[in-house]
Amino acid sequence: SWGALLTAVRTGETAFQRVHGTGLFEYLAARPDAQRLFADAMTANTARAGTGIAASYDFSGIGTLADIGGGRGLLLATLLRAYPHLSGLLFDRAEVVADAAATFAAEGVAARSTIVSGDFFAAVPAGADAYMLRHIIHDWNDADAIRILQTCRAALGPASRILMIERPLGDAHPRGLPQLHFDMEMLANLGGKERTHDEYRALLT
Repeated sequence: SWGALLTAVRTGETAFQRVHGTGLFEYLAARPDAQRLFADAMTANTARAGTGIAASYDFSGIGTLADIGGGRGLLLATLLRAYPHLSGLLFDRAEVVADAAATFAAEGVAARSTIVSGDFFAAVPAGADAYMLRHIIHDWNDADAIRILQTCRAALGPASRILMIERPLGDAHPRGLPQLHFDMEMLANLGGKERTHDEYRALLT
């Protein structure tokens, strides 16, 4: 897909779609080996970040935490281990959550975990105290990102909240090259983008 990057820059078309004739997630769903490799990469990324997230936010006031687009559930399992009072709900596509039960069992939190499959563009399960979206919104253009946030908003109770975990772009671009690389990655493969704090505020508004 990076070979079609110039076309993506000129037209806004997702390079992956141009090269493969389908979107990335549809491509993976049709190719189990590629799906497994992608899931391995996402899980490895989560393993590095999970303990930091657990220490960076106070989850003590949350009873049920829903991880929307949470893959195999490693981040949710890490948070359940760090906060023994928490119950967790993992939500992602069916082919993605197929291995999640093994993750929760290995981490010793299976009794506090629920796994639900579905499409977050259509609906997400209601009843959680918080809905966590880690590196989900950056995958999508503004219109699709708003659709995801709207389905989460529809599931919120009066005291529920959305926790969005992303890499915001700052003004010091020379020091932000990793974020700019991810911005190009989103353009090439998913049609999404990294955003500034103000751009995330605009989406949430």
